[in-house]
Amino acid sequence: MNRVDFAFHGGLFWKEWHKSKGMFLAFLAYMLYIHPISLVLGMNRAVAEDLDRAYPFIRVVLRRLQPGGADGWALIALIAGVVISAQLMGEERRGRTIEFVLAMPFSRGQMFFNKYLFGLASFVAVYLINALSLAVVVAANYGVLAEYIEFYTIAQWLWTQVVLFAALLSFTLVFSMIAGNSIASIVLTVVFLAFPVGIAGLIRDNAMIIFNWSWGEVAEYMNFLDVGADLSLFSYFFADGDILLSRWPFLLLFSAVLFLVGQRLFVRNPMERNGELLMFYPLERVLRVGVTVCAMLLAGSFFRPYDGGLTLALIARYLVGGAFGYWVTETAIARSRAKG
Repeated sequence: MNRVDFAFHGGLFWKEWHKSKGMFLAFLAYMLYIHPISLVLGMNRAVAEDLDRAYPFIRVVLRRLQPGGADGWALIALIAGVVISAQLMGEERRGRTIEFVLAMPFSRGQMFFNKYLFGLASFVAVYLINALSLAVVVAANYGVLAEYIEFYTIAQWLWTQVVLFAALLSFTLVFSMIAGNSIASIVLTVVFLAFPVGIAGLIRDNAMIIFNWSWGEVAEYMNFLDVGADLSLFSYFFADGDILLSRWPFLLLFSAVLFLVGQRLFVRNPMERNGELLMFYPLERVLRVGVTVCAMLLAGSFFRPYDGGLTLALIARYLVGGAFGYWVTETAIARSRAKG
């Protein structure tokens, strides 16, 4: 039964609904509050006081619908999206129900496909309800809001958010197939969401220290690191201008590729490792090296020496940081095996 397939099954789909409906309804309530409900509150304030006083509040809400208008509220939505996506598989592993489901006449590929389909349908429903509610509020107050927002802006916002969360769902599910528990899945997803940008920043910082470069010299000599922003899914949630509107085909392709990767990983998951940090032994070596190198670079970026250059103090920080990163990784892997 370990095959890759794309067969919809109503029983599997509704199982996901009964298991995850609480989180998605809470997410829907949150999104309704920061968009249509906040806009209604702003309009009520405009009626009670005047538009000039209420406009700054209304502008903040409308700004969230513009490309590049994401704010702290959007960051919370992003984190919520990661947690909800990770729990689609994490709850099965934590509750030890995954073996029970796989004992039924479903393939692993079919189980993964229905989890993804449920997650995607739920995110689409959340944003579609928000978009329709926003359209109703704008239509009811069109005389006032016409110069600030158009209906096509709401449609663009709906499309870009659906594409972003489809990519986020695929991205998170890949790490849910790599990680053996929901906490590890969430941590790995959050880390790798910003990893391309973060590692590029650490390399720049350490190059400045070792070679005594200025920011201008780093930008000139290491401009190839700018690709990190293009490879970081996190940066797309806060992209400026019309980047999302021009790069949505790339994000859809990114989502489709990661979906296939995640499904194939799940087909090959050794279920006896449920509950451990990682599902595949070879990835433990990769994690050790990755965490060690990142901790080393992070330690090098802190407490920069005034004289700069490759000093003994810098080498000592590299050694301490690398040793600490390796110890943290080894401890996490050992403890997860004891619990698994």
